[in-house]
Amino acid sequence: MAFRALSVHGLHVALRDPLAQFVAVGALLVAVQRMAAAPRAAEAEDGSRRIIVDTTFTEAVVRNFERSAGHPPTDEQRARLIQDAVEEEVLFREAKAMHLDEDDPIVRRRLVQKAEFLVDDLRPIVEPSDEELAAYLTAHADTYRSPLKLAFRHVFFSTERRGSGAERDAQAAFDRLQRNREAKVEGDVFLSGMAFPERSLRDIDGLLGSGAGYALAALPPARWAGPVRSAYGYHLIWIESRREPAVPPLAQVRGQVRQALVDERRENNRSEARAALRARYVIERRDGQTPPPAAHAMNDGPR
Repeated sequence: MAFRALSVHGLHVALRDPLAQFVAVGALLVAVQRMAAAPRAAEAEDGSRRIIVDTTFTEAVVRNFERSAGHPPTDEQRARLIQDAVEEEVLFREAKAMHLDEDDPIVRRRLVQKAEFLVDDLRPIVEPSDEELAAYLTAHADTYRSPLKLAFRHVFFSTERRGSGAERDAQAAFDRLQRNREAKVEGDVFLSGMAFPERSLRDIDGLLGSGAGYALAALPPARWAGPVRSAYGYHLIWIESRREPAVPPLAQVRGQVRQALVDERRENNRSEARAALRARYVIERRDGQTPPPAAHAMNDGPR
């Protein structure tokens, strides 16, 4: 193994560097992941096309089955599992021999994902404190602010039923309600109903058509207003209540805020790791553009 070529002193010096830590510990984690993943049969030392099914191989096959099924396999299942694993090994080696893993976007993306997971393992996220969560909520208040909501009732005048007279009839009914807000006026049936509990402006758009929510938001509460044009006709509107946008308390959105903060820190860790690894390469642009400067290398310690 490559680690054997390093002296003890050289290893200690190298591992003081964050990038060396990433590479060295990464190699160790990859080895552990391989042992925990699908079993691989040993290859013959003479390079021949032999698949060696040893105790380690069969035990790994059985262990994977037990982890998935929750019980040991029967003798028949064990034989079948080993046969399937051998056949998988054959296909894997043939695919590698034919270079099917090269220039494959799916394989490429999978390898990139595994490298990102490796960074996550190397730099675990420290559980955010209540103070950090509160600060994050304050800094991202617009993301969590509840929308304006209106509760309202209406009298509807359908253009499908009344044609060009719908607006005239709506205006006449409005004039009567202005004189007496309890006056009885006859409208048309609206399929979604005549009274609505609190709805966001987007929900109101869904009920009455695009732009209706903003039209209702401009109306005064506790009085008849209109006629308001919608996709279906004209409406006389009574705003029952209006709930202004507000940032909820942390206790109400704690789970969402925590996840967002953890995701942000994880992405920062990955960005720093990418910058540290990128610094090992010379980026040669032949498209006439200047490459952006590399970011700072990874900092020590978990985030």
